[in-house]
Amino acid sequence: MYKKIAPDVFDALLEHSLYAGLSSRLDIPHSREVEGKYSLCFGENNSLVHLPEPLIHIGAFSKSGAGKSNLLLNLIAELSRDIPFWIFESAKNKFRILVKDSRVPNLLVLPWWMDKDNPLEAPQNVDKDEWRHSTAENLARTFGGMSAQVSLLLEVIHGLPDKSTLVDLHHALDKRKRRASFTERTYLDRITNKTGECIRGKMRDVVHNIRGYDKKQMLKWNVVYEYTGLASEWIEFWVNHKLHWVEAFKRYNSVTIHGNLIDEAWHLLSRDRENFLSQRIRTFREQQEFLLFADQNPSLLHPAVISNSNKICLAQSSGIEAKYLCSQLGLDSAFANQLLNLGVGEAIFKLYSGFTAPFLGRIPLYPWQENISNAELERCMKEKWKALEYVPKEEKASVAVDVNPNRKLWERFLISLIKEPLLNNSQRYDHLRISHSVGNRIKSALLELGFVKEHSLSSGTRGGSFKVLEILKNGCSFINEAEFRLEGKGSYEHKYFQNLIAEEKKRKGCRVVIEMNLNGKAADIGIVEDSELVGYELAFGNGERETENIRKDLEAGYSHVIMICKNETIKKQLLMELPDELKGKVNVRLLKEAVGISED
Repeated sequence: MYKKIAPDVFDALLEHSLYAGLSSRLDIPHSREVEGKYSLCFGENNSLVHLPEPLIHIGAFSKSGAGKSNLLLNLIAELSRDIPFWIFESAKNKFRILVKDSRVPNLLVLPWWMDKDNPLEAPQNVDKDEWRHSTAENLARTFGGMSAQVSLLLEVIHGLPDKSTLVDLHHALDKRKRRASFTERTYLDRITNKTGECIRGKMRDVVHNIRGYDKKQMLKWNVVYEYTGLASEWIEFWVNHKLHWVEAFKRYNSVTIHGNLIDEAWHLLSRDRENFLSQRIRTFREQQEFLLFADQNPSLLHPAVISNSNKICLAQSSGIEAKYLCSQLGLDSAFANQLLNLGVGEAIFKLYSGFTAPFLGRIPLYPWQENISNAELERCMKEKWKALEYVPKEEKASVAVDVNPNRKLWERFLISLIKEPLLNNSQRYDHLRISHSVGNRIKSALLELGFVKEHSLSSGTRGGSFKVLEILKNGCSFINEAEFRLEGKGSYEHKYFQNLIAEEKKRKGCRVVIEMNLNGKAADIGIVEDSELVGYELAFGNGERETENIRKDLEAGYSHVIMICKNETIKKQLLMELPDELKGKVNVRLLKEAVGISED
């Protein structure tokens, strides 16, 4: 399966100072000394080392760029032939490359918005009340709850009818909060706000299902769960939920070996607080539930997790981490310097069984290919996604009835979001000649149905924060209009102010083009002023790299560049970083000056 390391490369590896330091006191195992079928690494004399069986958890610790991804991909390719894995990925989507690896059977890649789940649905043969109690603990712990909050959550959850979802839980919590005491309201506020994210957009499609995808069937597959783009709290919630489901299911159903990979494991295995996974680490072993976890900061992980695992230590990022791992490996702290200086792909291994002493090994090179785009992933997974079955929760008839009496008003409101997209909420209510209380009720209803999205923006002035609404695809469909989006690129805030400045300039008779491309260089706004082509750039960050952007605009042919920033601090920073040769062609203005916003 793997090509052996070339002799000259391996000879150089043997001459590495770490080998010289370890070989005098540690035995380097040979492949013939280890019984097992899963390749792990190359050891001394270019021998192939296998994982000892029965398998137990593996922890991989590495600084960025030391070969951690290469290690994890190799392990998955090796183990997943016989052990189906759930891979939980929080960033970069690097594991979707496994789609191209023929060694990995029955692979399914699920970006988070393609998943369908109902955390309130108990696993097969698991008591409903027991499961709901566990779900309440997961919600409370993940979103910063306390013991009192768990009891309040349980009160609300146990009051929900069968076939309820997180959307139903949010509405029930919101009602409970309205009649809560001040102390109870404090407990419930955060969890209510977080579950409120489930009632709109893509998250609603994920959670508002009576029955999600069949996880019992998916235990037989290799599944990559991609949570890239989700807030860290929601990543923690979903991974805890999936693992908790597996643990509960295996307590009451037949046991089959299954693996889980968690990168950036400190979110779930932190030593700072008790969490579900660190408490169940031994239970998982008894259930033949295999855990492969990785992190750049092993000192942040719960000691029980590391002590119950095989350890693979690549180059470390700091002396603190290196010394901590030395203590876990049974090495003198003097070896910390060697852990800091390991080459890419070199690692110290300490196996929980088979060999008690640590040894040096070399990780085979994974056959890297160019990663897979979203479009390519969809082409590869389209048929598998279609074949997945779930039961969405149909909206009650009362929701449709509630819509009908307000339809004309709702249509006026939604049409205004297309015709006048730059009005803030207060201006919109005045424009439609409705009171703020009526406007807020309409807004709440449209948010709940996923017709609109609300954005909090800031102009950088005193009291300059305001809220605007963006019409979504569902809202456009409701009024039989094509999907509408603001012109421009970047975040909604960036596009909003691009358009706001453009409208201001148009009112003054200027010719304006948003994202104007001149000789291959696009400016945020291109404006003809006094027969000259001026490029406007919005600098809403900290001012870094803006000088290079200005230089490229001028080289492309803009006669002048105007930088727009929100406050005096960034303005001063931009002016300080601006080279003298550019100052004659660059002007830095505040946003309030560009769009005529007052300080009042």
